[in-house]
Amino acid sequence: MNRFLAKLRHVFLPFLFISVTIVFTYTLLHWLVYIKFELFELDDLWQNFIIPGAVAVIVAYVFVPPIIKKLDFTARKKKSGDPVNGMMIIVIFAILASLYIALNYFETATGKLTTLEHISAINKQPLTKYYKLNELYLDKQAVRVHSAFKTSGKYDQHFDMTIYCSVPIQNAKIADTVADRSVDRLLSSLNNKDNLNLKKALLIVNGREASKEEISRIPRDRIASMETIDIQRSTLMYGENGKYGVIHFEVITGSDNQGRSLIIEQPDAWLAVSYKKTISNDLSPQEKEKAYNEFAEATQTEFETADHSMFTYLEKVPKSDDLDNYRTAITQTDTTLSADDAILLKPVYEPFEDRVGSSFGWIFGSFAIGAFIFFIIIQFFPLRKNHQRKLNSKKFRWLWLNDVKTILWPRQGYAVTPILILLNVSIFFVMVIAGLGFISFSSTDLLNWGADYRPAVMEGDYWRLFTAMFLHGGVMHLFLNMYGLMFIGIMLEPVIGSKRFASAYLISSLAGSAASLWWHPATVGVGASGAIFGMYGVYLALLTTNMYTSAQRKTLLTNMVVFIGINLLIGIRGSVDNAAHIGGLVAGIIAGYVTYPFIKDNIYISKKEKELLHEPEENAV
Repeated sequence: MNRFLAKLRHVFLPFLFISVTIVFTYTLLHWLVYIKFELFELDDLWQNFIIPGAVAVIVAYVFVPPIIKKLDFTARKKKSGDPVNGMMIIVIFAILASLYIALNYFETATGKLTTLEHISAINKQPLTKYYKLNELYLDKQAVRVHSAFKTSGKYDQHFDMTIYCSVPIQNAKIADTVADRSVDRLLSSLNNKDNLNLKKALLIVNGREASKEEISRIPRDRIASMETIDIQRSTLMYGENGKYGVIHFEVITGSDNQGRSLIIEQPDAWLAVSYKKTISNDLSPQEKEKAYNEFAEATQTEFETADHSMFTYLEKVPKSDDLDNYRTAITQTDTTLSADDAILLKPVYEPFEDRVGSSFGWIFGSFAIGAFIFFIIIQFFPLRKNHQRKLNSKKFRWLWLNDVKTILWPRQGYAVTPILILLNVSIFFVMVIAGLGFISFSSTDLLNWGADYRPAVMEGDYWRLFTAMFLHGGVMHLFLNMYGLMFIGIMLEPVIGSKRFASAYLISSLAGSAASLWWHPATVGVGASGAIFGMYGVYLALLTTNMYTSAQRKTLLTNMVVFIGINLLIGIRGSVDNAAHIGGLVAGIIAGYVTYPFIKDNIYISKKEKELLHEPEENAV
């Protein structure tokens, strides 16, 4: 039993800690960089697979092998080689499986759903991941098509065929009678030398068939010429479609910002529809061509009969090979259209609430499978003798718990910070258990639980100024605030004492809530960030006094100002309550100067903080 517990503590739990840290940290950074602040966008393959996979593998190979090598593989190596590589494969499987699922889950779950009255409003606001359209018209007659082919499979045994269809999304359909009247008026000026039936003749725009509705959308000043083609020639050129003759429109109009001519107004967005089929790559070129023609014919029938407007919501196609192919379809069918910045929206027919499915559970399930296999394997190997002797010493036995205990366990001189962390986390999980959410909570639920809201406070709910500091908008909001609280709490609470720390925290929180109410007339506000900025304000004030040496002041003051400045700049981007941050910060600075006279003669600085303060200045960041 002792050997089992020793391997559990010193092999399995460290592996667990490192693996969870990799998944959690990278997922958080990915969410902040690519989703929350949208600092830049990479191809979907690189952003969601190659880069996270490479980072996870590198970090795992740095930190996990030293843990595995605490086991003695001497006997096993003689029989079947070094088992370390096999165990690393299991570790990497567990990490990558949960990481990929977590990235997909958070990107999907946190994507914003924007409701638009018409598609023309899409460029009047920041782009989001999901859209709902109240009114639209899909101009299926103006569909752009592109076919793409590639081989797949370990031995390239599959031949994949994909037909990409980009359909213009218009605000509304022009009624057939309106389109007819518009085109009839246009054709009345035509010299009908071939005596064609103008209402039944085939309409061609710059060599491409077009409907009356499409022509009715072309600005009249962009039509350079119109001419008729007699029935005999049009039948030879266009077959059955040209039996009533052809009217050819030459449309040469202006250019876009890249110098390319435009035929018709560029749609604000396109519907992205694709059809896929896989056949054997062993077929001859003739057999592949036949299979493609049959696939294309079936696709055309399916496209024409399907009602693509019956979707529940639309999802923006990310930067990827699929996006490139949809944009190629736009320019391949009609080279006069610009597609570099074209917005492609993919229809989704399931309810919006079902978009994540069971992926959240699989984040833990996939990791649990790999972790369980790892746990079983380590039971077959003993610990190395030199490591076993080290474990037998009492000093080493519980060393791995010391850091966790130091941060989360209340003690004299450091009691308020861990209590506040545990209280905030507990309230969050009570809301989760109540079924209110996890990634985020609705404003209505937050309001019911005591969020800050000026109209409610003005009607007498003054208690909201206090309760709002213990509520958070979601798991990321909670994590960032608790990390900031833990960091400042470790540095500040032992210095000023628990009672003064609690008083300053409460005052800063109330000041932040009041500032938020003053600045926002009708916004639901939650979070401990006002109070946390207040504690940074207290520390900032103390750093300007003679409590610290000149060298200590310079190093810590620079770090603190940079930290506060970065957080305030992030708040300028929106969705962050900078009013609460500034209100709490100002209150904290005042509280710091008020506190200083009471602690300057009886200052308590922990041994760990002394070591931190006496580090060389070049270690400052």
